[in-house]
Parts: sequence; structure tokens; C-alpha cells
Amino acid sequence: MLQAALLLSLSGCGLVSNTSPWNERCSAPKTTSNGMLAIKDGETLKCQIRVFTSNMGCSEKFTNAQGDDGLACTNSEGKGAIFFFDNNGVLKSHEFLSK
Repeated sequence: MLQAALLLSLSGCGLVSNTSPWNERCSAPKTTSNGMLAIKDGETLKCQIRVFTSNMGCSEKFTNAQGDDGLACTNSEGKGAIFFFDNNGVLKSHEFLSK
């Protein structure tokens, strides 16, 4: 339930702008049939998640014990997610959080 609620809040966040954020440096991500970001460890890129979380409060000034770059985002309801990426910006792991 929490995952569905957070994914719903992630759906379309990157679609606010009239210009596409996708280019050769950041390809368009896989999405579900209703336009939500399909988050998949080993495939989803940091730049893709940043676009879909642009209207959320995010922090990325931390790492985990393995030295992976972290990105933590929360919405106005206190629901959020934490993401860890390898040195190439590929998602290694993620977890959904609730208040």
C-alpha cells in the first residue's frame, strides 16, 4: 500500500515541464501502464529518479556503509523512499518509508 501511494506521488512528476528531460545522457525510463516510474534495482538511473522526484523534498549528501551514493525523498504526507546508486548512477537498492 505504501509503495503504491508513493509511486502514485511519483507518477507524472517529471511531466510538468513542456520540454523533455530525456536525452542521450539520461534515457527515458521504463514506466508502468499508468505512467508511474518502474523502479528496478540494476536498471533505473539516478537521473531518471531525480526527474520523477523533482517536486519532493530530497537529500543526497550521504552514503551507505558500502560507499554508495544515497538519495532520500519525502512527499508532503511524510511518505518517502531511499535510493542507493553505484558509481555509474545505476540504482543498487531502494526502500519505501512511511512516517
